[in-house]
Amino acid sequence: MARKTATIVIKDGRDKGKQFLVTEMPATEGTTLSFQVFQLLAESGIDMEIKSLDPIGIIKAAVRALSSLPRTDFEYYRDWLFKYVQWQSPADEKAVRKVILSDRDDSDIEDPLTVFELMYKSLDLNLRDVFIGLQQRFQTLK
Repeated sequence: MARKTATIVIKDGRDKGKQFLVTEMPATEGTTLSFQVFQLLAESGIDMEIKSLDPIGIIKAAVRALSSLPRTDFEYYRDWLFKYVQWQSPADEKAVRKVILSDRDDSDIEDPLTVFELMYKSLDLNLRDVFIGLQQRFQTLK
């Protein structure tokens, strides 16, 4: 079965109209990401009672936790998530390439909010089903 994908069209800001393709990570990386997100949330003091997990709430909390990390740690997670984000041509959706994400003028992304939006979508695509599945399995262990 093919990995899930999502096309994201930026609706506003300096990147308005730009299009990106987010692809699901391989299972091994998705598992590692899930573990690290749980670890980040636990370290940030968020109660991780798995029976009451709200997948969307966890993903939003993960973005907040990531944004409070020291710069090098944040950049590590950002770059890891962006390995699965590609720039996509609005004229030809099959025309994709690796996103250029840099401090120089050649960056595909000009608006910091776009970075967060794409990180959120990558986390959502990779973790929502994991969190829903965990919640369902742990609900039965009452």
